[in-house]
Amino acid sequence: MMVKVRGIEFQDNMDNPMGLQFVNLSHRWGYQCPNWPYFQDVKIERIHYMAKSGVLSQRITTSM
Repeated sequence: MMVKVRGIEFQDNMDNPMGLQFVNLSHRWGYQCPNWPYFQDVKIERIHYMAKSGVLSQRITTSM
């Protein structure tokens, strides 16, 4: 039996000859994503802009 997670198919543990089990531990990440109540929000600052410098640089500050 195949298990479909976010459009990607994985074999269920019963049919897997290696006995491996895939667990999806991913979660949304980025600006305005939920954090623990006492943590600060993720800050994403642009350092260089594509229009001005020809390159896009960002500074990401997070407590994760």
